[in-house]
Amino acid sequence: MPRRRSHAMPTPPVRLVPREGGGLALTVDGVTQSVAGPAQGYWAQMIPDQAPARALLLGLGGGTIAQLLAVRWPAVSITGIERDERIIAVARERLGLDALPRLTIIHADVFPWVAKRSGESPETYDYIAHDLYVGARMVPGALGTPFLRQVAMLLSPGGRLAMNLLRTQRLDAQITRLRRVFEVTARQDVE
Repeated sequence: MPRRRSHAMPTPPVRLVPREGGGLALTVDGVTQSVAGPAQGYWAQMIPDQAPARALLLGLGGGTIAQLLAVRWPAVSITGIERDERIIAVARERLGLDALPRLTIIHADVFPWVAKRSGESPETYDYIAHDLYVGARMVPGALGTPFLRQVAMLLSPGGRLAMNLLRTQRLDAQITRLRRVFEVTARQDVE
């Protein structure tokens, strides 16, 4: 029987730390994953220009994108998938996720969750955020063509996928992988 590739990654420390300028940062393995307070960096760039009716967040983390979506588009229905229950607990207790009335948090590994949903008569989303990191490492398989095809099945016609990619020597190859499944219409570099 063929071996299935595991998407599991080690579970490094999760911490809340004060941010310079106010608010809190949720860190995993010393790398900021989410923030409460003024959102700087890439998060604001991932928010769509047009209001989605339904949003899917693959890698909810501490909920920065969920918070930004809810502020910009209050009517959006948001589903956030997060595998690390420690992160969900911190986000609920200290980062205000339970205050978002249109957010559904699902504790699950994103790969089987997406596979199951895309294999059924899938509910679709106008906006999907793909932000699958543990610390500074993208989760293995997050840019695999089979997984990206499953994600594409969950995207409504005309919908938008926003993806967080780190600027590394592999960036061009990662974008090439994305182009196998999606039309890449914009790229925004953020310091």
